[in-house]
Amino acid sequence: MLNPIYNSTWDKALTTLREKTPENSIINTWWPPGHFIKTTAKRRVTFDGATINVPQAYWLANFFLSQDENEALGILRMLNNSGNEAVEYLEDSGFNLSTSVNIIKDVVKRKRPESKELLKKIFKNIYQVEHLLDLTHRSADPSYILLYNEFVDNNIQLSFIGHWDFKKIEEINSDPERLKNIPKPNSREYIDFLWDLAGGSLKYSGLLTQISRDANTILFQDNIKIDLDTMKTLISSKKYGTGVPYSIFYLHEGKVIEKISQASNLPYSVVLSASNGRYNCLLLDRALAKSMLVQLYFFNSKGLKYFEPLEEVSDLTGRTVIKTYKVNWESFQP
Repeated sequence: MLNPIYNSTWDKALTTLREKTPENSIINTWWPPGHFIKTTAKRRVTFDGATINVPQAYWLANFFLSQDENEALGILRMLNNSGNEAVEYLEDSGFNLSTSVNIIKDVVKRKRPESKELLKKIFKNIYQVEHLLDLTHRSADPSYILLYNEFVDNNIQLSFIGHWDFKKIEEINSDPERLKNIPKPNSREYIDFLWDLAGGSLKYSGLLTQISRDANTILFQDNIKIDLDTMKTLISSKKYGTGVPYSIFYLHEGKVIEKISQASNLPYSVVLSASNGRYNCLLLDRALAKSMLVQLYFFNSKGLKYFEPLEEVSDLTGRTVIKTYKVNWESFQP
C-alpha cells in the first residue's frame, strides 16, 4: 500500500502490448508481472505468480543468461511452442532428467536438419525424432520480451535457477550417505549447499551513476573512472577493490564492443551505457555482461539480429523502467 507496484508506467507499457501486438502473442518475462500482463495486455505469459513452480522458469533463465543469440532464440522457440514437453517426452522414453536436459540444450541451438541427424543417433524410430523436433523447432507464435529494472537488478535468481546441476542432484539422491550429510534446511550451510549446486552466484554491482566529468574522463560512484577515448578503466574502491577490471563492454557504431585489458588484476568486467545524456556503469561477471539480459536491457538490443525494440517507458524518477522487444521469427527461421 505504501509502495504501489502497478502504476501509470506499467499501465502504459501493457496498453501498448495490447494495442500493438497480435492477440496470439506470448510475452516472455519473469513471473511477477504475469497477472498484470494477462489482465491489462490480455496476452499469454511464460509463467506468473500462480505457476512459479513450473519448469519453464529453468528455460527462461537460460534464455536470459545465454551468450549466443541463436541459442537463446532456440530455447525461446521451444519454450513458446511446447513449454517443457520435449524434456518430458525424453523422460517418458527412458532418459533421466539430466540427460534429457542436455539433449534438449544441444538440439535447440541447431537448425532442424542438423538436429534431426543428431536425434537419429538417439532414436531408431524416425517418428520419435520428428515428434521431438516438432516440440523444439516448430514455428512459434508472435513473441515479445519484456524487461523491467527490478527484474534486471535482482538477476541473482537467474543463475540460481538457470545453472542448476541436475546431474549432481541425481547422484546425491542415489547415495544414502550423501543424503544423510545434506545440511539442515534454513541453516547457512544449507544455503551454501544449494548455491554450490548452481555453481555460485554471478557478481553484479547494480547501476553506478555518473558523478562528474572532466573532459572525456567520467567519474562514477565508488571511485570508478573511465576514459571515453581509450576506455581505460581504473577502480579504487573499498567495496570492489583497486586496480583494472578484466574488460569493458561499450557501444560503438551500433555494435557492442568488448575491450580486454592486458593490465587487469580484477576478475570482473565493466558495462558502460548511457541514458538521458549521462553515463552509467556496472561491474559484473563477464558471463553476465555477455548475456541476453544485459545486451537487451543496457544496450537496447544493438548488435543483435533478431530483436526489434517495441517501446521503452519510465517514470520521472527512473524507479520504474520497462523495455519491450519483438522477436523477429521471420528472419530467424525463414
